[in-house]
Amino acid sequence: ASDTQEPGTGGVITHLVVSPEGYGHALTLADAIALAPSRSRIEVRPGRYTDPLVIDKPLEIVGSGTPGHVLVETATGECLRVRSAPVFVRGLTLRCNADPQHLGLAAVAVESGHLTLDECWVESETLDAVAIETSEAGALIRDCSITSAHGAGIRSAGSHNLQVADCEIAGCGLEGLSL
Repeated sequence: ASDTQEPGTGGVITHLVVSPEGYGHALTLADAIALAPSRSRIEVRPGRYTDPLVIDKPLEIVGSGTPGHVLVETATGECLRVRSAPVFVRGLTLRCNADPQHLGLAAVAVESGHLTLDECWVESETLDAVAIETSEAGALIRDCSITSAHGAGIRSAGSHNLQVADCEIAGCGLEGLSL
């Protein structure tokens, strides 16, 4: 891991690289998240990552290349669950594949905290593509492509802290945006 100085705060940010081919600090994104201290930046090299991701600390996760080159794909759980603030994710494809036992899941779930999802593709064969689960959770979703086979593209459980900008929401079994 390399450390850099955060401008204006005197804090140190750790920069980690994850690569399924072994050219980084971790082979899996889940391992990189576990390894990373709070406020770290994780650069995700192109490849396929299959572990469900749970983020419970402030992190920045940035894919190298276009979203199609960095794929987080799960069949038994959410691709991403956020339990902290702030969490920033950019440049990933997050795909939750259909599994009849897990139809109630979303590809991306914000349980608490705040998620910024930027320039991502979110695809769900389960219920919703993105779910803001509580009124205390929030998200800024911008420049994303969101599709959901069975439910809403984005579902919010009464959050007053949801912003959606310049997104394409299509192919949803229900509404594109459910508030």
